[in-house]
Amino acid sequence: MDGAAARGRLGIMQWLHSTRSEGCSVDAFTEAAANGHLHVLRWLIQHYPQLSRPVHCLVAAAEHGHVEILRFLRPRVSWFEATPAVEAAAAIGQVRSLEMLLPARTARAFITAAANGRVEVLQFFMDRRDACSSGEHSLKKAARFGHIDAIKLLLPTCDRVDASHALRSAAKWGRAVVAQLLLERVSFRKAEVAHALQKAVDHEQYEVANMLIESFPGDAEKDADWISTDDDDLLFEHRQIFQSFINVALRSAAKRGTIEMVEMLLERFPLARIGPALQVAAENRQYAVVELLLRSCEAKHDSSVFTTIGMAAKAAAACGDAKMARLLIKKATLHSAGRALNIAVSRNDLVMVNVFASTRGEYYKTDAYKVDALVRAAKDKQMEVWRL
Repeated sequence: MDGAAARGRLGIMQWLHSTRSEGCSVDAFTEAAANGHLHVLRWLIQHYPQLSRPVHCLVAAAEHGHVEILRFLRPRVSWFEATPAVEAAAAIGQVRSLEMLLPARTARAFITAAANGRVEVLQFFMDRRDACSSGEHSLKKAARFGHIDAIKLLLPTCDRVDASHALRSAAKWGRAVVAQLLLERVSFRKAEVAHALQKAVDHEQYEVANMLIESFPGDAEKDADWISTDDDDLLFEHRQIFQSFINVALRSAAKRGTIEMVEMLLERFPLARIGPALQVAAENRQYAVVELLLRSCEAKHDSSVFTTIGMAAKAAAACGDAKMARLLIKKATLHSAGRALNIAVSRNDLVMVNVFASTRGEYYKTDAYKVDALVRAAKDKQMEVWRL
C-alpha cells in the first residue's frame, strides 16, 4: 500500500484495504504528500488516522512545492510546528508555499534562503519585515556559498560588523568574488581585513589571501587610516589586534610551507613577528621557509629571534634532523650551539655532533656547554664523539 500511495494509485489502495489486513505505514502519508497526491492523503487520513503525521507531511509537501496539500494540512498544525516546513519552502525558493504556510517562525527560514541564494524568498520576507534580526547570519551564509545576488540584497540591511563576519566566511571558503564585492562596498577596519586574511591562510585559500593582502595600502602597519578615534589607548589596542592576526597568518603559512605566501606577508607587513613563524616552520621541517625567515632576520638585523633559533636547534639535535641543524647553526649563538651539541652527544649522534662541533669562534673553544659536552663524551667513553 505504501508504494501505491506514493504513485497516487487510490484504486489499488482501496482494493488492498478491503482484501488484506496489512494496512500501511506512516511512509504512505509522507510519500503521498511529497508527490502531490491530495486525494490519496485525504483517504489515508480518513482510514488510518492513527498513522497520520501532519508535520512530516507538511514538510514533504513544502520540499516539493505542493501548494494544495499545504493548504489542506496547514490548519492541522500549530504555528510552531509549521517552522520546519517554512524552512523547506525557503530552501527551494517557493514563495507561494510560504504564503500558504505563514504565520510561523521565519528567522531560520530567512537564513536558509540566504544559504541557498533564494533572492525572491529573501525579498518576500523583507517586504513582510520578517526575520530582520537575522542579517548577520544570513549574510554570512550567503558569503559562504558564494551567492552574490543575495549578498547585494542583504548588505544594505547589515552593519560593518555583520559584513566583517561575511568577509571572514568568504575568506575561509575561498569565495574570491564575494570577498572582492565586500571590500568594494564596505569600509572595513584594518584589523577586520587582517582577521579575514588569517582565515584565508589558515584554510589555504591563497587566491583570497592574495586579494586581501593587496587591499592594504602600501604601508599597512604605519598608515594613519586605522579607526576614527582620539583615544590613544583604543588606537593602540586596535593596532595590537591587527598585528596579532598578521602574526597568526604568518605562522600558519610557515607551518604549511607555503613559501610564496610567507614572502608576501613579510614584504607587506614588515613588523610581523618572525620568531614564532620560524619555530613552527622548524617543527614541521619546512626547510625552505626556515631559510627564508633566517634571511629575513638578517636583512632586518632582528636579534629577537636568537632564542627561537636556539630552541629550534636543540629540537633538531633531539630528533636528529641534520638538514635543519645545518640551516640553524649559521645563525645560532655560541651558547645555543653548545646546548644543541650537548643533546647530540647524549644521543651519541655523530652526524649531529659534527654539525654543532664545527661552529667557529674564539669564545666557542671555552664555551661551558661545549666543555660539558666534551666531558660527557669522555665519561661515557664515546671516543669518536670525543675526537669530533
